[in-house]
Amino acid sequence: MRGTNRRIIMMFTLLAAVVSAAGCGEKLAEKAVSKAIEEATGAKVEQKDDSVTITTKDGQVQLGGESGKLPEGFPLPAVAGSKITSSAVTTDKGTKHYIVSLSSEKPAKELTAYYEETLKKSGMAVEKTDISDENSTTVIMNGKSDKADAGVQIIDGASIGEKGFVINLFYNQKE
Repeated sequence: MRGTNRRIIMMFTLLAAVVSAAGCGEKLAEKAVSKAIEEATGAKVEQKDDSVTITTKDGQVQLGGESGKLPEGFPLPAVAGSKITSSAVTTDKGTKHYIVSLSSEKPAKELTAYYEETLKKSGMAVEKTDISDENSTTVIMNGKSDKADAGVQIIDGASIGEKGFVINLFYNQKE
């Protein structure tokens, strides 16, 4: 699945580049790249609005989605006032994998407390690592339960040229 996923993601990147360059021929370019992905990988490609779903015999990858919304079924909330910047969902061998990126201008301590409490309320044992210094803040949390595991990264946006904080949420759930 990993090799197939890499090919699919590479082809999706090509799709994004072609669509960006195509301008008014956008739909034609999308169809051409979808067909190329299907022929190269044997995968089925479905496009709907801002989302692309690629299905293989090994699982499914969904990239994008409705702008500003969490993927359907994502079990963690977005902190109030945050902006959802990207998301992806994959299914592999009975496990659903979610990745969501957000941005927020709330203080790191507030974001950390919110997600630590959220993970604990969902029944997870939480481990937290704070690798902050006087110039930047980075907090990494991992949560684990019998049915799922989760990760939260809170990264000072200044370290990557952004304002506020970038929050990356990872959630793996057995189906």
